[in-house]
Amino acid sequence: MKKFFIGLGIFFVLAGIVFCAADTKDTSARAQALYDAPVVTMQDLEEWKNQDTQQEVVVTQIPLTGDLVSDPRKFLDGQFYYLKVEKWVYQKEEDEDSSGWEKEDGGSYTVRGDHVAAALDDQTELTEDNVRGLEWFDEFYPGGKNGDTRYQIWGLGEDAQLTAVALVGNGEVTVQKPSEGHAYLYFYGTEDDFYQYVEDFVEGDSFLLLIVGWFLAAICFGIAWLLRGHKVSGNIFIMCAASVVAQKQAYQQLNDVEKLRFWGLKIAAIPLEIGGFAAIWMHSDSTLWIVVGTVLLIFGVAAWMGSPASDENLEDLEEND
Repeated sequence: MKKFFIGLGIFFVLAGIVFCAADTKDTSARAQALYDAPVVTMQDLEEWKNQDTQQEVVVTQIPLTGDLVSDPRKFLDGQFYYLKVEKWVYQKEEDEDSSGWEKEDGGSYTVRGDHVAAALDDQTELTEDNVRGLEWFDEFYPGGKNGDTRYQIWGLGEDAQLTAVALVGNGEVTVQKPSEGHAYLYFYGTEDDFYQYVEDFVEGDSFLLLIVGWFLAAICFGIAWLLRGHKVSGNIFIMCAASVVAQKQAYQQLNDVEKLRFWGLKIAAIPLEIGGFAAIWMHSDSTLWIVVGTVLLIFGVAAWMGSPASDENLEDLEEND
């Protein structure tokens, strides 16, 4: 049983690396295609639309259409396509570190005009589900800056402009998502804001596959570690619980030098695991760094799981029970 979980853990580690490397290659290629796509303003789109062949482009300066509304509570003057107001209340606790601002849903509200859409495709109504980012407008303190209530206001004003990826040509314009698995069709701001999204989310999401693989592997290795003092099969949960008890008893029998070694391994594991996660997080587009991060994490897990007693000692303890 122990060997089965060790093998399964190794499989998940390797699967995480393989799938992450493969996905990194795909997402990097997709991101590069978006970087290389021509940037076309809404004013010049008609010329591109009449091409004989279709081409993917990044369309900027897309205005909005629909009915405008105003803020019903008059926190902000002007006309808006969409307005989002969040109420925050300062919760003061006896422990100053526990005090802080908390969002109060009861006082928050949104206002939107009817039939709000992007001029690029006026058949698709805009919502926060398909638009990434809102314009920051203002922060309002009803009781003054020292008060315990504030309102934060975002939205899409009458002059708001969006950016989107579209397939143009043959007299057609088709808005499309920047990548599979991404929900947004439009992005508030310029092409620079859009490229920042591509860098952060299109290029940088492959490591999640690796994290999932390692998480499953950690569970398997943990079970194998708990079962290492058992020679017979049985209920896994009962065996793991019995092993935890045996570990505590084994730790109590260690001398000072052995206890120092035990805690030394625990402490050494922390920077190894942090370094492994950091390597993958900061260099998720590099297969080399993913492998380096994987190795650091494996050593970190191995150090953390350093046994306070030998397998023979554990078996003796369990037999005495």
